[in-house]
Amino acid sequence: MYATNVKVLEAVRNAYTTELQKSPDDPRVSMMPLMFLHSKPDHSKNKSGKTTPLHLALDKQSPLSFEIMLDLLKDKRKVCITSQLLDRLEDIIN
Repeated sequence: MYATNVKVLEAVRNAYTTELQKSPDDPRVSMMPLMFLHSKPDHSKNKSGKTTPLHLALDKQSPLSFEIMLDLLKDKRKVCITSQLLDRLEDIIN
């Protein structure tokens, strides 16, 4: 799973940055980081029953993966705070 694979996430971040510079108005590119907040019902669930990559990185204690995902989400202020993120706010703060 890519949620805890730092090499994959770094490659995603590099490709995203490159594509965003080429096509900043393309919503397929600009909204790509939101995939980290998307639950996949067919994937294994974590202890809280959540399946988002962000949750899985937290549960598997993969701080670098979590940091990369948050870095890509940080500019999505209008859509970043979701129920999935709020569910884990205490874990993030502590």
